Amino acid sequence: MNCATSRKFIDAYMDGELEPGMMLEMEGHMAACADCSALHLLKRRMQRALREGCAMEAPAALRQSVRAIAASGGRRRWTMVALPAAAAAAVLVGVLFVGSLAPSDTVDAVVEDMVARHARALPMEIADAREDAAASWFQGKIDFPVRPLSPGLKNASFEGARVSNVRDQQAAQMTYLVDGRRVTFLVFPAADLTIRGGDVRTVNGREYLTGRRNGYNVALTREGDMIYAVSSDLSANRLVSLLARGR
Repeated sequence: MNCATSRKFIDAYMDGELEPGMMLEMEGHMAACADCSALHLLKRRMQRALREGCAMEAPAALRQSVRAIAASGGRRRWTMVALPAAAAAAVLVGVLFVGSLAPSDTVDAVVEDMVARHARALPMEIADAREDAAASWFQGKIDFPVRPLSPGLKNASFEGARVSNVRDQQAAQMTYLVDGRRVTFLVFPAADLTIRGGDVRTVNGREYLTGRRNGYNVALTREGDMIYAVSSDLSANRLVSLLARGR
């Protein structure tokens, strides 16, 4: 994988439209290439800005031109609408940086990313029955230490691990089989991510947020500056239990 190929397919990668093997190649390239990783981050911020809506109003000249074309049945030619340099710069800055200025992510946005990672079931980069091997494998690939779920969980077996992401944050992804069902476990920095909303459950004095999307449940909790989260078609109570016992 080179930069030209990565940039050609980056939009399809972000939409989850690539084959699993290609998805894996893309993630591996971006983990090693600072330029492509920065482009991916910028595109995700723009994507987030579009989802959350932008209060920017189109210039009056552009609105007038669009109305005129609509009134003429679309027969008029489009003409370029010139913007003053300052206005054009303001529009550009608004598009590029609204992601970093937008309100904090709600739990729904995190749940959406979590479920997408779980549902795609991409191949693991390391398939090993030992959690400690995965924890060591992540060293040098991500910017934070990884603590997997406890191997003492009942009816649970470790399946593998890979580098992933949640929202704009790099993440360590691990897969387990629990009660015969696949469970995706993700660890990622909280950074400036403030998670709001969701159903709050308290176990032994610690709060756990839960959400649901497309038939899958998600449970997550914050510990220091890290977030630990699990996703599966197991019940939300079972996922909270896994986090509470595993952490």
